[in-house]
Amino acid sequence: MTSVTKRARASVVGDGRHTIHELIKLKNEVRKQNRNLKECLFPTDCDVFNRLIREGKSLDAIPSDKEVVILRDESNISHGGDSIDYTDAVHPDYHEIALRTIQSIPGLHYAGLDIIAKDITEAPTKDNYVVTQVEFSPGPISMYPWEGEAREMAAPILDYYETVYSF
Repeated sequence: MTSVTKRARASVVGDGRHTIHELIKLKNEVRKQNRNLKECLFPTDCDVFNRLIREGKSLDAIPSDKEVVILRDESNISHGGDSIDYTDAVHPDYHEIALRTIQSIPGLHYAGLDIIAKDITEAPTKDNYVVTQVEFSPGPISMYPWEGEAREMAAPILDYYETVYSF
């Protein structure tokens, strides 16, 4: 397993001074510096407005210091979600789950797995996680995380093919 990345819902963290709209703009400026996130800026669309309304907030609200304001219900990176490196925190039993999942598909040599877990740092049981998707061509989100250590994923794939096919 080369990397584990948590996808967190789009959010901003209050500082007690800036409005939600200003915090979105500030976060987008930082995202523009990230090779993987520069094309995935926060939209201020109907989904964001509706989410804020449900929370009794607006774009003009000023969140208190360290208050996390969730902006979207899904954790999709392309809609402003954050990629957070969890490679060193994941429970080691998930390595075996990933290996077994990939080996169960004939001809599959590597993949990205989407796993929903109650707590990825705790041992998996039949009741606390589910594999929801196997990505046959995983994107490079672990190479350019919003938070945490960047993890190289392309080199191990190329190394594998060089070994198998003697390039």
